[in-house]
Amino acid sequence: EPEPEPEPEPPTAEATPEPAPAVPTPTATTAFLFVNWAPGDGHEVYLRGELLGVTPLRTQVPVGTHLIVIRDPQSGEEWSRRTEVVKGMPAVVRP
Repeated sequence: EPEPEPEPEPPTAEATPEPAPAVPTPTATTAFLFVNWAPGDGHEVYLRGELLGVTPLRTQVPVGTHLIVIRDPQSGEEWSRRTEVVKGMPAVVRP
């Protein structure tokens, strides 16, 4: 008795690009932190030793008092700013 032929694979749709992630909304325990540093962009921003990103930066961090460290990757120079992050209020760090 002949074996049945395998069923053809269903056609696959072209891969559609994923939509850009929506800007996350702060939760009860986080709030937005904005870091703008002049002159120029591209300064590294650290919180508790963890790189958050580079300036200009918009991210979410836990509510509370934080020491933000900004580092110029070219010169290695660092600055630190203490900021209070409050629920419902964006925190802004500038020079």
